[in-house]
Amino acid sequence: MRTFFALAALCVGLLSCKTNSKAVVYKEIPAQPSALLEANLVGANQDNPERAKVTLSVHETVGTEPIMGATCVLQRQESVTYYGQLTDISGRCNFDVQPGHYTLKVQLTGMTTYEMPPMMLEAGKTYKMAVAMGRAANRQQ
Repeated sequence: MRTFFALAALCVGLLSCKTNSKAVVYKEIPAQPSALLEANLVGANQDNPERAKVTLSVHETVGTEPIMGATCVLQRQESVTYYGQLTDISGRCNFDVQPGHYTLKVQLTGMTTYEMPPMMLEAGKTYKMAVAMGRAANRQQ
């Protein structure tokens, strides 16, 4: 209990101290664009010939570090169907979807969202996609 009161007194003392305040100057850092680096048909879907398979890789534009936890959503255009995944520690996720026209959206807080125009995914095919995400605009001290 003494430790708590000592800590509380220290905090009050710190809050009541006068400081030499200087104006903090922030500079705007412009957003870096996100981009689709690769969207290729790489072969047949051996696992399920009636569905399309998509393997997605997401990394940073600068440094090419994989991005873990990015939200990846495939939206089917013919119906209101969404398929969502989070990227794993290596920045990858996989989809196994019905054939059709889809848009891909990849987003993560602090990064520029990437949205791909509609693309036809055919049954029995495997697609490999890679997205590079840029940092969103922010202010730096």
